[in-house]
Amino acid sequence: MPARRLRTGAKRKVPVRLPGGRTRIRYEDRRGDFPRCRECGRPLPGSPRRAGSLPRSSRRANRPFSDLCSECSREALRSLVR
Repeated sequence: MPARRLRTGAKRKVPVRLPGGRTRIRYEDRRGDFPRCRECGRPLPGSPRRAGSLPRSSRRANRPFSDLCSECSREALRSLVR
């Protein structure tokens, strides 16, 4: 039975081959997903996966429409000007 702290869905089970040929289960944190564009859902380039451990100023870009990809922000600026 795994330790109590490992019995959660937040950890993923990874089989690891040992030198003797046996396999053991190692528990790892799940990888976070990339931040996505609010309009089209495409992953935003240059944004960190693990934003929770970063300071708030580093979590997203300091520009207007920073939660949009470049194409969607271009369209948003065009519609704002028109």
